[in-house]
Amino acid sequence: MDTAGYIWLAAAALLAVMEVFVPGGVLGWLAVGAAAAFGVAALGGGTAFQVVGFAAATAVVAAITRPFIKKLHQKPAVPTNADRIIGRRYIVKEEINNAENSGALLCDGVIWSARSCDSQVIEEGAAVEVIRIEGVKAIVRCCEKAD
Repeated sequence: MDTAGYIWLAAAALLAVMEVFVPGGVLGWLAVGAAAAFGVAALGGGTAFQVVGFAAATAVVAAITRPFIKKLHQKPAVPTNADRIIGRRYIVKEEINNAENSGALLCDGVIWSARSCDSQVIEEGAAVEVIRIEGVKAIVRCCEKAD
C-alpha cells in the first residue's frame, strides 16, 4: 500500500473525530468515503480508483442517511403572537381599500394594518377573517356584515 492509503486512513479518523464536535452528518459522510478510499488503496487500487471510491461511498452514505439527519435537525415551527390571529374573525375599524393602501382591524386590543386578499373594498364595521399575515399587515377576507 502506498502513502496515499495512510493519508486516507488518517483523513477518515480525523473526520470521524471532527463529526463528534461538529454534528451535522457531512463530516461523517466524508469519513466513510475516506475509509472506503483507504480500502481501495489497501486492495492495490490506484489514485483514480481511490478518488472514485471516496466519491461513491460518500454519495451513497449521504443519500441513505440524509433524510434521517434532516428529520433529526428539523425544529417544529413555533407560533408567534401574530400567528394567533390567523383564522379568527374581527371587525374592520377603518375601511380596507388596497388601492388606497388603507385599512385597519382591532385584533385583541392591537390595531393591525389590513389588506383584502381579493382587492375588494371592505367597509368599516364588516366582519372579516384573517387568512394570513404578510409582514405587518393582516390579509383578510370578508365574512359578513356586522350588526
